[in-house]
Amino acid sequence: MKRLSVAFLCWTAVLLSNVSCASAPIDDFVGPEVVNAIRWEAFWEGADALGTTYSAGRRVEMRVMRTPNRLYAIIGQIQLALDIAIQEPDHGVQAVRLVRFPAMANDEATQWFLRTQLLAAPGCTDVGKGARDSTAGSTLPPGRPCPARPEGLLSDETLPFALPTLALPEAIQKRTVPVDSDELFAAVRRHLESERKTCGQLKARIPFYSNTDPWVYVLVSPGGKCPRGVATFYRSPSTGWDLGKFTADSPKEQLSAIIAKIESRTAAIVP
Repeated sequence: MKRLSVAFLCWTAVLLSNVSCASAPIDDFVGPEVVNAIRWEAFWEGADALGTTYSAGRRVEMRVMRTPNRLYAIIGQIQLALDIAIQEPDHGVQAVRLVRFPAMANDEATQWFLRTQLLAAPGCTDVGKGARDSTAGSTLPPGRPCPARPEGLLSDETLPFALPTLALPEAIQKRTVPVDSDELFAAVRRHLESERKTCGQLKARIPFYSNTDPWVYVLVSPGGKCPRGVATFYRSPSTGWDLGKFTADSPKEQLSAIIAKIESRTAAIVP
């Protein structure tokens, strides 16, 4: 009970302020980041992205794995996994990566996440598959099992987790940007400059966001022949903000809902 009480108080403090949970167990600290990611996903992608059975207050299982500089949280019931980059010794969050996957049980989802996102190794054999046949004229060496866990694993637990209400993400609700927002603005400017020769004068709208958002949607509107569309920017602990991809605004891409949200919640226009 004591550990759960510490977790509850810590999660509440993080949601309401900038309080650090460095003094709490690391597996308790992951809770607020999961809550933020769920609310971000529901706002930008729609609640359906969390599965058709999502219900606030429902208790589910959350698999939490910790390495020296990463926390991994997997919740199979809502088809969501988080890769959280942390900085020792205070466990400050540097970046959050969100991974979606098909509906599956938590153990199966964990194996899928490990196999496809963390443990890819040339020549290794997927879980549940036989070794590669190196006979019949093949010059490939025999297959070997893929690693069963992340390198440097410090802890691996399955914890109960109550699904949160789907409120607005904090940055959207409070209409804020990080104090170092110039870093994202500079990355957006570099992208616009790289496309100027082809597309002419470009303009970008950046919505309110947080440094721990899985990515930031940026609306790019050209003045030339290029189509307008949405660019995604990701935050890396080592390189800062990087361009993910650009998706043109066309009926098949169904970007109208995302574009409307950017336009109604614009924090800055670049240049």
